[in-house]
Amino acid sequence: MKKHLATPTLLLAALLSLSTPAAAVANSMIGAGTFQCGEWTEARAGRGNGKLFVEMAQSWVQGYMSAINLFADAGKDVTLPSVTVTSAYLDKWCAANPLKEVYLGSSALIGELRAQRR
Repeated sequence: MKKHLATPTLLLAALLSLSTPAAAVANSMIGAGTFQCGEWTEARAGRGNGKLFVEMAQSWVQGYMSAINLFADAGKDVTLPSVTVTSAYLDKWCAANPLKEVYLGSSALIGELRAQRR
């Protein structure tokens, strides 16, 4: 009888651990923007699946930034730069932050564009 009780208890513990804030944050973002900047830098240098990864990531970043802009409060929307300008910004940001995710660099760019509006 105790053997059968242990399995539901372990399952419940596992499910509860998924409801923690850390798990919620980890599961709130999906796609190419969740890759680390080191992977962006390697791909931009043409290593590995470079071209495919870069095109996928660039498309994801444009969608992410568009969504931020679309749902921004009044006065916080910005004119989004071209994919070339965005990629150049991410090249620099990711070189300085290789262990951070690409979406954080995209968010930093939005922040800088908002600051320029003031």
